[in-house]
Parts: sequence; C-alpha cells; structure tokens
Amino acid sequence: MSQEKSQKSKPLFFISHAHHDQKLAAWLKRKIISFFSKTVDVFVSSMPEDNKKGKKWFDDTLMPNLQKCDIFISLITPVSIKKHWMWFELGIVWSNTIKTNIYPICLGVDAPLIPMPLSEIQATILEPTAETEIIGLFTAWCEILNGGDISKLRAKPSLTELYKVYEEIYAHSKLSIQTNSDVIEAYENNLTEALEVLIDIGKINATNLSLFKQFGVLSQDRIDRLRQIALQVAKQKSS
Repeated sequence: MSQEKSQKSKPLFFISHAHHDQKLAAWLKRKIISFFSKTVDVFVSSMPEDNKKGKKWFDDTLMPNLQKCDIFISLITPVSIKKHWMWFELGIVWSNTIKTNIYPICLGVDAPLIPMPLSEIQATILEPTAETEIIGLFTAWCEILNGGDISKLRAKPSLTELYKVYEEIYAHSKLSIQTNSDVIEAYENNLTEALEVLIDIGKINATNLSLFKQFGVLSQDRIDRLRQIALQVAKQKSS
C-alpha cells in the first residue's frame, strides 16, 4: 500500500457561499477548525489558501473538494439565495454521494424562503439569540465525525462574533421575496442553467430529472427539454 493511500485524510467541510459573503464563510471556517482542534479541513473557494495559483480552478480544485467532502454547508444569505452557482454546487453534492451530509445555514433569510429541493432538509437559522440552534448544529457534526467537545462551544459569544461580521455586510437586512411570475421564472432559469451544466459533465442523467418533477421545482416543459438534452449527451458519450 502506498504511503499516500495509507495516510488517513482529515474529514472535509465544504462551505458553499456567495463571494459577497466571503467574510462570513471565513469566520465559519475558523470556528470549525478551532472547535475541532485542527483535526478537520474546511474548504472555502474564495480564500487564497484554498484556491492555489497554478491549478485549474474548476477541474483541480473545486470539483475534487465537492466530490470528496464529508459535510457540505450551504450558507444562505440575502445575496447567496439568488446565486445559481450555489445551486450548481449543491447539485453536484446531491447527486454525487449519499455519505455527504448537507447543512443549510441561514443568516438573514427565513427558512420558508429556501427553494426546493434544499428546503426538504432541516435548515439551521442562526440569529443573535439562536444559542440552541448553533449548539444543535455543532452537536450533529460531533456525532458524525465522532470528535469535538460540545462543552467547549461558547454559543452566545460565537453568535455575537458572527453577527458583527453579518452586520458589516448587511446591517440587519432581511430578504423579502415576492412570489410573482418574474421571480419564479428567474429561479427556474437559474436552476435550468445549473442542471444543463451538470448534465453536460455527466453528474445528472435523464432518469435523475424525475426528482425535480416530483418536487414540482420546474415546469414539465423545462423538464422535458432537459431530458432531451440528457439523452443527447448520453448518446454522444456512448458513440
């Protein structure tokens, strides 16, 4: 057995976020690494140490970390909820492996605003007084990773620190989404674009698309069009 294979890698967290929220993602990365006493790795694509120069960002950095992460965090904020790239990263993890644990964490966004299918997963709403929520979140990670001491988590001071960062960016703004036809069409367009990329790289096939019909996320016309694209891609790869 090679030395590389014999060495056990650290559990990997992947924090999916909008670039606008880089400071929030960086705070969460520091908190996780400190809590687990540097026994885990945390990937944040917007941070220089996680995005090495001289490497192909998509093929050599982003995709390998998405495919091997043990815990996937979707950081939902008033900006990120509108970014289709967030849903692209989620789609890769969702379709890649059942071992990955997906955790939506909301700041400044209420849970009912989270689109399907992510809304099917219990979200953690972190508000300034949400001590029970943050304790529950880290407790879940301790159980998954079989490590960490929850008694060392300073819940109230941690939330105070987090919201100082949040206030710098958003000043307590709350997201308000009007469920009109324009907004619904924008979400469908973003999701359709992300799914087309996933189909093209072989992460989703025609059969997988039935999931989106079941959740009622996309119209039947869009699903039929995506299915035709998936069948064409499969035919081209088999020829």
